[in-house]
Amino acid sequence: MFIIITLIILLLIVGIFSFTIIPPNSEGQLVRFGKPLDKTLESGFHFKAPWDRALKVSLAQRTTHLNDLAPITKDNAMLQVDASLTYHVSDARKFLYANDDPLETMDSIVNAYLRGEIGRRDMAECTSDVTEINKALLQYLQDGGANGHSITAQFGIKVDFANIDRINPNEKIQESMDKKIAADNETSAAIITAEGQKKVKLTNANAEKEMQAIVNEKELAQAINAAKMTETEATANANAIRIENEAFADVNPKYLQNRQIDSYNHLADGENNTVIVPSDALGSDIATYTALQASDAK
Repeated sequence: MFIIITLIILLLIVGIFSFTIIPPNSEGQLVRFGKPLDKTLESGFHFKAPWDRALKVSLAQRTTHLNDLAPITKDNAMLQVDASLTYHVSDARKFLYANDDPLETMDSIVNAYLRGEIGRRDMAECTSDVTEINKALLQYLQDGGANGHSITAQFGIKVDFANIDRINPNEKIQESMDKKIAADNETSAAIITAEGQKKVKLTNANAEKEMQAIVNEKELAQAINAAKMTETEATANANAIRIENEAFADVNPKYLQNRQIDSYNHLADGENNTVIVPSDALGSDIATYTALQASDAK
């Protein structure tokens, strides 16, 4: 009975270790007593010898991050670079046996390439040419190996995408750059303020100039109007005098003599008035008139 139970247990153990299941999108490699067998297992159910071991490798795409890389630019500026690689296992056998640590090797390859690629550029070019560096890195990893093959194919990896996540100067350089940027901003602000004040002063000066021009134009217009009014009044007075002179020219001399006699008559009415009678013809007329008035009074 004991023997039967033991045999059953052994059969169960043998049965359990006599098959393996490879997950989807994966491959398996059989190892017998430490030696890999030349057989690749696809995803699914497989029988094997109980003493064989199946090593499973996922073929799914994955991402690895390379942080704190420190390449130096052409102008001797040390940068802090973080990169990420998206890859998949293209050959499970090579991935398991061709390299002791494929991911570490790939990180070293990327680091060495970035040192050379960034070392050919100055800091300004590195920060502005990130897209070009990404393209160059991916092309190198995919076509930089022997005969134009993938440089990572030798250890069973195919890189699908490469990206520089961060590329910045180190802390000391960044601090110096920040100070320079702050100084440049202050200088720009001072220049802008000075230009603004200059524009305000020019605007005010132009406004005052325009106002003064308006005032001068107004005063000039007033002076012109006053001159025109004076000219008009003078013309009117001249015309009045001319008309009056023309009127006197047409008056009968006898009328003027009568007016003069009447004036002398009014002057003679006063008690203290002294009348001087001329000796010309008008005086004779006045004398005659005076005599007639005296006879009338008697």
